[in-house]
Amino acid sequence: LDAGSEDKRVQLLGATLAAARARMGGGRNLRVIVAGDMNAEFKVGSALGAVVSPEDGDAADAIRECTVALRHSPDASELEAWAELRRIARFDIQKTLRSGLLGRVPTGATRCGYDHEVAGSTAMRAWSLDHLLYSPATLAPVARWATLEADAASLASGLPNASWPSDHLPVAAAFSVAYPSGPLSEAATAGLRRLAQAEADANAAYAA
Repeated sequence: LDAGSEDKRVQLLGATLAAARARMGGGRNLRVIVAGDMNAEFKVGSALGAVVSPEDGDAADAIRECTVALRHSPDASELEAWAELRRIARFDIQKTLRSGLLGRVPTGATRCGYDHEVAGSTAMRAWSLDHLLYSPATLAPVARWATLEADAASLASGLPNASWPSDHLPVAAAFSVAYPSGPLSEAATAGLRRLAQAEADANAAYAA
C-alpha cells in the first residue's frame, strides 16, 4: 500500500476488497487474502487498525497514530479528519464483507533499520509493515512463517544484511477453509465453476 498516505492506503485496501467481491461475489461467503508490504503497522488508533480490530483506543492512541501518519503534530481539524477516516475505513470493510472486520495473521516485525524518527540515530528499530489480511468468516490461519522475533542477528544488525538481501522479511501463512452454511451467490458459483474448469484444463494438459 501507499508509503506516504494513510488515506490512500485505506482507499486502496477498500478498492481491492470491493473488486474481489465484484469478481467472486459472496459477501459473507467471500474468501479473500490480501498480503504484502502495507507500509503501516495496523496499530490501535490508526485508520488501518480500525479495519482489523473493534478496539478504538483512547485519544492518546489517535494522536500518536495521526502524528506518525502526518509526520507532524496534528491540530484539532486534522484529528477530526483522522477520526472520520477511521470511521469510514471500518464501515467500508464491514459493508464489503458483511460479516465484521478483516482478520490479520499475527506476524511480527518484518523491517529493521536505523530509527528514522530520531535524527542522527544509529539505534536499530523494528517495524511490522508486511501483513496477511483475510476474511475471518471463511478462512482461519493455522500456521505462519516466523518473522524477526526469530532472528536476533537481524534485529541487531538491521536489514538487509549478509544473511538476507532484502530490507523486509517475507510473510506466509497456511489457512483452513470454512465452507459457507447458506447458498452461494450467482457470482460466487460462476467463480467456482471457472476455477473447476481451469483445474480440469490443467490436468488434461498435464496428462497429454
